[in-house]
Amino acid sequence: MPFDFYIRPEILSAIIGAISGGFFGATVPILLTVVEDNRKRRRIKRAIAAEIRAMISATSRAGLSDFVSEIGTRISAGEELQVPTLFYDSMSYDPIFASNMENIGLIEVDLAQQITGFYRTVRLARFRFIAFQGQKIGDDNRENFLRALAILQRAILDLDEAKTLAHKLEK
Repeated sequence: MPFDFYIRPEILSAIIGAISGGFFGATVPILLTVVEDNRKRRRIKRAIAAEIRAMISATSRAGLSDFVSEIGTRISAGEELQVPTLFYDSMSYDPIFASNMENIGLIEVDLAQQITGFYRTVRLARFRFIAFQGQKIGDDNRENFLRALAILQRAILDLDEAKTLAHKLEK
């Protein structure tokens, strides 16, 4: 037979070795990439969950919701007051989210949307409040400040939903 040399054990072993080497040489790097992406995804999700929980805790301990309600009541009643400094524009408030924004695509789409929506609301609230810090609120800027307070209050209320988000991220 013309192909009898394939039956020889050393040739057969070489063919099997070449095929299995090629297979494993191609699949092992792919599997390692998948495993590393899964690890990275879990690390990102857990880190963001921890940051969200830290925000919830800090907001609660500071009594921010009551404080914002009190300021809103006083301003709505016509009182003029100087807006205190709550946030510093030079400070990085969300370092974990900021350092993982480029990898947010590794997370499931629905969770990534919830995460970015949460941080967008929180950052907008801070930004709007920072714009008024140190200013005296009177008739000329009362409505704009009340809108900024409403955004901040909404962000505070969203922290209840954020607890659920943190729990989902930890799974």
